[in-house]
Amino acid sequence: MEKSRCLVKGALTEYALKIDGRDIQEAMQMAIDCLAGYIYSENKDGHVLPPPTSIDEIDLHCEDDENREYETAFVNVISVDVEEYARKHFEKSVRKSLTIPKWLNDKAVARGINFSNILRRVLIAELS
Repeated sequence: MEKSRCLVKGALTEYALKIDGRDIQEAMQMAIDCLAGYIYSENKDGHVLPPPTSIDEIDLHCEDDENREYETAFVNVISVDVEEYARKHFEKSVRKSLTIPKWLNDKAVARGINFSNILRRVLIAELS
């Protein structure tokens, strides 16, 4: 099965990323994943994103692909809600088991304490 190649270049990154999918839909979804991951990690690391490149300034060929013949080539705008994407893919909650003495559990349950919220807040404070 021939793969589609989606080349993400220039819009927000100073390097080209090649994404191969089984078809154009998969390649475009992978481009969204790539863009969301890039923006999320740059924001998380406190970096300022460069302004996007105008769509008519984007070259379809990158330096290491100059001699490659493309059957079809096009420039496409990739759009993603990074906050929503992060909630679904990067910031998923994971289930953890907790072992505490029974008397402590009984007191916490009686006071209506949310174990997950307490543990999350304490871990965030500890790691900050």
